[in-house]
Amino acid sequence: MRRIVVTLVLLLVASAAVLSDSASRGVNVVLENTDRPTLEHLAGIWNANLIRVVLNCGADWTYFIPDPDLPDVIPERDWLRLDQLLDDCEELGLRVVICLHQWEGYEYLEDAEDDSIWREERFQQSLVDFWRAAAKRYSSRGDVIYGYDILNEPCARFSYGTYSAALWSRIAERVTAAIREYDTYHPVIMETPMYGNPLGFEGFSPIDDDNVIYSFHFYQFEEFVGQGSPGLPVGVTYPSDVLDKTRLRDELRFALAFQERYSVPIFSGELGVSAYADPSSRAAFIDDALSLFEEYGFDYCYWSYCDTPMHSLEHDPWSSEGTPDVCYVGDTSPLLVFLGYLARNNREPLPASAPRTCLFDQTGWSEGSRETKVAADLLWRATRVLSVTNHSGPLVAQDVSEFDVVVIGGERPRLTGDEIQILVDHVQRGGGLLLHGGLLSCRGMEDLLFAFGIQATESLVLSPVPVEGSVGRFWATLSSEHQICDGVLAYLVSWAIGARTESTDDTVAWSAASSWVDENHDRRQDDDEPRGPVSIIVATAFGSGRVVVVPDQSFWHPANHPLLINAFEWLARI
Repeated sequence: MRRIVVTLVLLLVASAAVLSDSASRGVNVVLENTDRPTLEHLAGIWNANLIRVVLNCGADWTYFIPDPDLPDVIPERDWLRLDQLLDDCEELGLRVVICLHQWEGYEYLEDAEDDSIWREERFQQSLVDFWRAAAKRYSSRGDVIYGYDILNEPCARFSYGTYSAALWSRIAERVTAAIREYDTYHPVIMETPMYGNPLGFEGFSPIDDDNVIYSFHFYQFEEFVGQGSPGLPVGVTYPSDVLDKTRLRDELRFALAFQERYSVPIFSGELGVSAYADPSSRAAFIDDALSLFEEYGFDYCYWSYCDTPMHSLEHDPWSSEGTPDVCYVGDTSPLLVFLGYLARNNREPLPASAPRTCLFDQTGWSEGSRETKVAADLLWRATRVLSVTNHSGPLVAQDVSEFDVVVIGGERPRLTGDEIQILVDHVQRGGGLLLHGGLLSCRGMEDLLFAFGIQATESLVLSPVPVEGSVGRFWATLSSEHQICDGVLAYLVSWAIGARTESTDDTVAWSAASSWVDENHDRRQDDDEPRGPVSIIVATAFGSGRVVVVPDQSFWHPANHPLLINAFEWLARI
């Protein structure tokens, strides 16, 4: 019955809908109430392209309760449920806001007794730890994740009614920093103080991160939107002398001003009207509010789908059987209006986000060395592309075959013939291989380089225009044609040897014409020594795979991180 009604509504709406666009529009769902058929209904019948999935966490809830024996560990069964939802949504073309709705020491309700999180460090730290774990797990999930909504309706307060935007910002920056340890790709979603009220944008400032979506909830005018709740009588209509579209626009003025001043995206994570309201009034309010969101370019999610009949657009709150399974049998005009906006959604499939895997060989690296720590940190920050596994010891075919990209470098002992063949087979089958290191690091790899048609100089490439007074440190010239150099402004070479193939198209970076190959090792430019430009970094295809060689000791230098991440993307075919 429900599917027939909604299908007819959607067919009527689609005929008059505007062309689809890139905006995200959808509904809120609760994790424990959401299964595959629900998601299919929202994607296929409603044409939603976004859901905000609510996680009710902590001691009073079923999911994401820390293990009492391991208080810093969330049970794997809870993550698996969210994993499955993300898998289903990716297949169905639904993007997901992961929202932490409640947490230990925090209840978002205005009359809640527990607001310990604003005063006690242990609850703030547990919030940080949760999001660090989530980012580590989901950093490579791609575009299926719209963002991390780090805390629902924050009301940072020292006492009831006394709010502190500064306190909330400090906590949010701590959470964001923890997320960025593993995930720089997905946005953080930060709601305004004062329970996410759009008036909270007044006097509010962005936090120190460039990848944040700022969010509000649109529940102003409680007498109308909340009617039927305890203490709120029914029968309030819209529009009226005290509430109309002009008033709605006025309530959004601070959100719009914030967006325009700071050039940041704005998301309305919740808006809704009680199903006890007159259907025509409910439909009119939804239409006016969403038309303003569309005008201002706000993405949004309606509250909610299959939470309670009071909030649902498909269920009858007056039914004595009022459960999420009861079909809406009354006036469908509110649903009709909402589906009219969802009909604008772009329904193109999301790209698959299966993580590309990387084997990071640390054989020959000093345990705990600065280079190892920097490399590991950078690889984790690139995990929007790669899931990284450390390795030390001989290379075994079975181990290497499981990975998309293999990284070899440092002061590794000479590769054996069997190890070279394992790496050649890996690349020929379509894998990626990154070789890095300076003069000392590439010694012992000559046979491997030769197997891929790559030649290396036996001496360092030096420059008469040094950086910091060192002839071995200079800025390279970058190719404007290769994907590895997209968006890369510079590369700082440090004590590199040259590397080249027979094709100049494989050269990614080279030294200046004034440079030279220091064959007599005196660090002075002699007349008989080869002059630049000298090919330094090469990226070449081999069989079905790809190889990048960076015979340079500063590959892990912060200035060179953009090129490194691009190299991973190219090798992993992102």
